[in-house]
Amino acid sequence: MQAQPGKPFFPSLDGLRTIACLQVFLFHAFSPLVKAAGLSNAHLLAFLHLFLDGHGGVSLFFVLSGFLITYLMQQEIAEKGTVHIGNFYLRRLLRIWPLYYLILAVFLGLFPLARSHLGSAGSYTLRPAYYLAFLGNFDAIHLIHTHGQGFDPVGITWSVGIEEHFFLLWPLLLFLVPWRRHWLIFISILGGSYAFRILVRDDPPTLYFHSFSVFCDLALGALTAYGAFHWGGFRRFLENLPRRVRMSGYLMGLAFLFFNGYPSRGPWWDALMRLPCTCFFAFVIADQCFHRSDYLKLARAKGLCRWGKYTYSLYLLHPSALFVVELLIFKALKWDRDALLPQATYGLLGLPLALVMAYLSYYYVEKKFLELKKRF
Repeated sequence: MQAQPGKPFFPSLDGLRTIACLQVFLFHAFSPLVKAAGLSNAHLLAFLHLFLDGHGGVSLFFVLSGFLITYLMQQEIAEKGTVHIGNFYLRRLLRIWPLYYLILAVFLGLFPLARSHLGSAGSYTLRPAYYLAFLGNFDAIHLIHTHGQGFDPVGITWSVGIEEHFFLLWPLLLFLVPWRRHWLIFISILGGSYAFRILVRDDPPTLYFHSFSVFCDLALGALTAYGAFHWGGFRRFLENLPRRVRMSGYLMGLAFLFFNGYPSRGPWWDALMRLPCTCFFAFVIADQCFHRSDYLKLARAKGLCRWGKYTYSLYLLHPSALFVVELLIFKALKWDRDALLPQATYGLLGLPLALVMAYLSYYYVEKKFLELKKRF
């Protein structure tokens, strides 16, 4: 771990953010190509799942957020005796809200028109009030239940809403419960979230999009941060893991993600097998942050880490970039949607456009507000 005055800094986490964001992009951009190719070999599909696992990318984001924000809170409590709740909310507002509401303002107005021009208006409409209130995940559940289909690029905001739900309550819970008992909060949320997942196991949209169904990811990240901060034996264990044990952990985790790419084994599997995946993500985060050796550290991949600061805008804007490319090649050029070359071109053109959009968004929108965070 490297340090800034009063604030811990974990450089490898930027690389993990980039990986998570790329997984989500690859899922949205190239899943149609896999379908168009008509691939049916289960082993090949499981291998491709390692790279096209958008669900896993979102889950990694959740574990990362729970870990980092909880660690920073523990640091603040250690230094000042409490969490300044007002400052916490202001920092969240300045980080999340400007780009979020800019996207809503643009796309809730423009995308219905663009979608209609594309000839895919559908029989459903978004409910804007849900997105304005960070409740887009519940609109996603409604749309899938009532129409059996997805939603516009603005629908990507569903996961941002879940994080806002979690962190609306988080500082209040940490404030009310004694410092040395915070771990009870994490365990309670983990247990409650998985109990909820079991109850809704036969309802895939609720299982995937409901806030309480995925609070388990954020709580596990938070528990990892708490343990690393407070439990000396756990911290020393992470710092001194033998190389072969670390390698085994990474390989076993990747093997499980590969195995998880095979067709679902049923509702119970979908409800409970999220835990081994998120435990692997928590292990990777802890290893990247605390192990003394640079071996296997993503901080060494400077290019990968450099894009970490753009991942919020890249995550929110990449569906819009793909939509623009879709308009170009499928509407303007009238390419065949089911052909392999257009589907491959769709993703290959979408990535550089999304990167440019994220870069511009960071410097012309986000950075102005991030500078204000330093006051709080």
